[in-house]
Amino acid sequence: MLCLVAMEIRGRKNPGQLKIFSGGILWKKQGGGKAVEVDKADIVGVTWMKVPKTNQLGVQIKDGLYYKFIGFRDQDVTSLTNYFQNTCGLTPAEKQLSVSGRNWGEVDLSGQ
Repeated sequence: MLCLVAMEIRGRKNPGQLKIFSGGILWKKQGGGKAVEVDKADIVGVTWMKVPKTNQLGVQIKDGLYYKFIGFRDQDVTSLTNYFQNTCGLTPAEKQLSVSGRNWGEVDLSGQ
């Protein structure tokens, strides 16, 4: 599967092409530059997150690195979820954003 998406690096979106194939993931920056290649055996976790106007795919690898790819349509989420389950044996988790303006978690105060 070939998708035109952006890879988020240090908070900045870099447009490029993402190729997801049986051996792993390959992302090439638009206009040339260094390619990012992740072997299927190195992927330890996959997450989906709904972000404004699009979807974000998060890929965590054995080294502890976490890649973010932004620009997926809603129908891509379903097909890629099935692909990751069948090919890599990983079920992508869905992360939720807090859109209500409230903080997540609990407050625990002790003492004065």
